[in-house]
Amino acid sequence: MTDSEDWEFRERCQEYLKLSVDERIRRGFRYEYKPALDDAPYRVFKTMADYRAWCEANLPDYLGFKRRAKTVETRICAYDTDRKDAFEKLRRDGCM
Repeated sequence: MTDSEDWEFRERCQEYLKLSVDERIRRGFRYEYKPALDDAPYRVFKTMADYRAWCEANLPDYLGFKRRAKTVETRICAYDTDRKDAFEKLRRDGCM
């Protein structure tokens, strides 16, 4: 950042500090259109499986509604199992 950019940034910060808290909060949030989610006021699903299938078919990856890859779940389960085994060993050895 150059000196002039730094100065401009500081000036903008000072201007925003003069605003009311309500105004700063209002300006701090922005609306982001979410494809498929914002296209209907509500949706009803009979089962969670139906909801998950709809998410997989209709929502983009960046929204984060899709299931994780199996490899990630497997690694998490393996980590939890290793951690549980380590706690059991500490308990057996009288450290806990």
